[in-house]
Amino acid sequence: MTHGMRKQARHIRTPLLMALLSLLTLTLVMVVAACGTEKAPNETDTDADPASSADPSSGTTPDTAEPAESGEEATEIEKENEKETATETAVETESRADTETEPETEPGTEPKTEPETEPETEPETEPETTPDPAEELAAKLRSSALFRSRVAKVATVPHDNVSTTSQGGYTDGTYHYQLFIKKDTENNEENNIVRLVKCDLATGEVVQISDPLPLNHANDLTYNAKRGLFVAVHNNPHRKWVSLIDPETLTIVKTVKMGIKIYSIAYNQARDQYVVGLSGGQTFCFLDADFNRVDDVIYQPTDQTEGYITQGAACDENFIYFVLYKENAITVYDWDGQFVTLIKLAVSGEPENLNVVDGVIYIGVGTAEGTIVYCINKLVAG
Repeated sequence: MTHGMRKQARHIRTPLLMALLSLLTLTLVMVVAACGTEKAPNETDTDADPASSADPSSGTTPDTAEPAESGEEATEIEKENEKETATETAVETESRADTETEPETEPGTEPKTEPETEPETEPETEPETTPDPAEELAAKLRSSALFRSRVAKVATVPHDNVSTTSQGGYTDGTYHYQLFIKKDTENNEENNIVRLVKCDLATGEVVQISDPLPLNHANDLTYNAKRGLFVAVHNNPHRKWVSLIDPETLTIVKTVKMGIKIYSIAYNQARDQYVVGLSGGQTFCFLDADFNRVDDVIYQPTDQTEGYITQGAACDENFIYFVLYKENAITVYDWDGQFVTLIKLAVSGEPENLNVVDGVIYIGVGTAEGTIVYCINKLVAG
């Protein structure tokens, strides 16, 4: 082909290409417009489930592929999608934040709180019970038929320098009440001068002294807690007499003449009875609250103390005690009259009276200065 022919062909091809390009562009625009505006007859939501528009009779599934978008529209749609995504992300973040906060409570109700747990405490133990001294003494005395004793001085009860001979006495653990006599040797003690001295055991001070009392030998003294009165044994020469004494005024309220002769007496409140030592030996029996015999039984002493001189008596819930002079000893019997044990006393002088208070045995020993009150602080078997 010549040069002129090639140039003519170029001139013809250029307008033809331009026309084809324009036609192609127009066709593309029309297709895009048709796809963007045309809808199916019953379509109301472009987001409807594609499966709901399928024709069950035809057995075919509609084409769900979206047509291609133009550049500008695609850009706008992408921006909208980004906004929606950002919004959804923000909502989701806020929702997460809300769920992490404490839940709101309904009005009128208290917020639920974790139940408080009490601090662990040590298990409670039962308090230790203090042993009963009287029962401890009883158990000790039952454990042997013979004891040696150790004693401690409690106090000295002084006399009034007139009535100087110690006789009966009573101790309640706080005060000691001591009978002192001045013998009327010319009239067989009929007119003895007797005084009752009250002494504080803690201080040794004399609290009260009675006026002279007509109590003869005044051999023993006990306290009737139900009547609130002391009971004193007259002994020689009126061995059947006892007198009731007011502990406040230290005066005689009444004198009773009994049907038996006695030398010692002790009162048991639980039984409301007296145990009395019978004159002329170491036998004993029981009297009721009115000083009448409870029965005809006379209880016999142990032969270990035969020939000992009888002095005072005492009792507690478990036993009956008699203090004796010669080798200075205490015989112990139960309330059935059976011998339990013998206690050898480690005291010098003449023991005159005996008392048992809360498991403690007190002994009053006569001396030139007055009556020394001792307590047994140890018992050694054998």
